[in-house]
Amino acid sequence: MTTRLHRLLPDGVKKTRVFLPDTWMKVLKPEKNEHLPKYMVKFAVSPEMNADDVREYLKKIYQLPVREVRLEIRQGKMIRHFDEYKEPSRMAGEFGKVLDKEPDETIAYVTMRKDFNFEFPELFSEITFEQELKQLKRLQQSVDKANELAETQWHRKGIPAWFN
Repeated sequence: MTTRLHRLLPDGVKKTRVFLPDTWMKVLKPEKNEHLPKYMVKFAVSPEMNADDVREYLKKIYQLPVREVRLEIRQGKMIRHFDEYKEPSRMAGEFGKVLDKEPDETIAYVTMRKDFNFEFPELFSEITFEQELKQLKRLQQSVDKANELAETQWHRKGIPAWFN
């Protein structure tokens, strides 16, 4: 799972070595029409990872009670260009010429123990409308001050105030 590199330091040097994996995992929020049980978690994983890698990664690093891992490989979307062809031809096909394809993505559905409850973390706190309005007013005041300063220094157009 890690890059196989020779040691850069000689054996006599006492230094802590940290080995980081080349793979990555990202927790995904289930889509609205996707109803997962509380003990199932959805991950976007590196395309090089297989089910055993995902299981070992979660068990060894995060000490999670993994029971089963299922992988789904989703094909990337095709990017097509319609403008060059006025009507379908043999070269363009029925749907236009394919220019590029987004990379495939690998989705892992991980089943934990039945007593494990996963809740998607709330990273951003809810800001009330009044707090957001105060932030916007402060931002508008700072923009107004910057505009006033720019008007007083008309002969230094495009030069920041800190540059003397």
